[in-house]
Amino acid sequence: MITAEQVQRHLKLPSVDSHLELIVGEVNGMVTEWHGNKWPPGVELGAVMLAARLHRRRNSSNGVESFSDMGASYVSRFDSDLDRQLRINAWATPVVG
Repeated sequence: MITAEQVQRHLKLPSVDSHLELIVGEVNGMVTEWHGNKWPPGVELGAVMLAARLHRRRNSSNGVESFSDMGASYVSRFDSDLDRQLRINAWATPVVG
């Protein structure tokens, strides 16, 4: 399981807020649903990265990260690094039966 303090350090935030606590709880729940109570090595970092990504999405709920003279910059819908770290989607361990 990850903590809000781990995500705070990852994002270099001054403090933990209630929104970050909520996100960490949800991410812990999702990863536990995917992998059970014993997470494979490396999955904890992926969970921290996912929580950080979701926290940043708070300010870009429509997917727009920023505007510049070249137009809008959008948040990517999929992140293969997160999928690999969390061992989900194309990176999931094959299961038989």
